[in-house]
Amino acid sequence: MGLPPRAGTSRLLWERCVMRIKYEENTSLDIAQAAKEGYIVVVPLGCIEQHGPHLPVGCDYARPIGAAERAEEKHGGKVLVLPTLPFGPAGEHLGFPGTISISFGTWSAMVVEVLANLVRDGFRKIVVSKGCGGHMGIEGPVYEFYARQKRETMDLDVRVFGEQAWERIGKVVAEFGICQPPEVHAGAVETSGMMAHRPELVRLDRVKKPEKQGEARSSTWWIMEELSDTGVTGDPTQYDAELGRRIGEEMTEAFADVLGDM
Repeated sequence: MGLPPRAGTSRLLWERCVMRIKYEENTSLDIAQAAKEGYIVVVPLGCIEQHGPHLPVGCDYARPIGAAERAEEKHGGKVLVLPTLPFGPAGEHLGFPGTISISFGTWSAMVVEVLANLVRDGFRKIVVSKGCGGHMGIEGPVYEFYARQKRETMDLDVRVFGEQAWERIGKVVAEFGICQPPEVHAGAVETSGMMAHRPELVRLDRVKKPEKQGEARSSTWWIMEELSDTGVTGDPTQYDAELGRRIGEEMTEAFADVLGDM
């Protein structure tokens, strides 16, 4: 039966207070109830990879879960956020220490198994949130899972979040005009983001523009040691915490739109 609510606390309020946005902070019974009530579950994807001499290797770890939690507050809906999957495919950064890369096959299989467990427990609305550019291929395995499962679970709604925010973010970055030379990784944009949200983790004494920068074959096809001598592209000295704050707002708005649509 459990402990009764404190005097003066209604049963409904007591039950609502139990549910927490962080999936892992709820009990098994809470999770079962959330599934019955049609909660959306967010699956944040992270990675541990080098971000030059001045940014932590976990830059991409906290980004998706932070955006999801802020979006839930704005949306005010029924949302649970899983812990971020810490590792992902990051082979393009293996030329620099600190990177932990998981093969795409192993990683995507883990993501799909997480989805399968959620569906088994009764969840029908799931958002897979990409944390970095290296997650570009996850749409394929997720869609394959969705297409197969949909035949058995007609009310299933599975989406991948990431691209919805890029256009918004690009417009904000253009307003600030600080992305010359072109940034691929750990330059002014990512440094701005960290300065806005976790400035204590930025080694300002090490922020510098790389001496050597190559040209990327495309925005997604490259290995870092061919592009930079420091693991950084662009010019991180042009960071602006206000830009980082605006980027965070745009990600939150984009995420809230997806939650609202679901």
